Amino acid sequence: MRELVVATLQDVRRLAVELRPKALDDFGLVACARAADRGASPSRPGSAVDLEAARSDERLPAEVETALYRIVQEALTNVVKHAQAQQRQRRR
Repeated sequence: MRELVVATLQDVRRLAVELRPKALDDFGLVACARAADRGASPSRPGSAVDLEAARSDERLPAEVETALYRIVQEALTNVVKHAQAQQRQRRR
């Protein structure tokens, strides 16, 4: 029970800091999403997420970038927790 409480507190602290990271203002959504991608699975070495995003010089409104960043974070968290995914070749 103690481990669960400690892990939950760590998650809450991490989420509080990452709600609107300063890097989102400095570098934009794509760079922050890539950073979230790299940090998606620190507890599972060897796992990786392939994030593909189109870049644009136009910035979205701050509220939209924040919402999209949170969606990416949650999606990556869910993949790590639930997908038990294997690497798969993409069709183009």
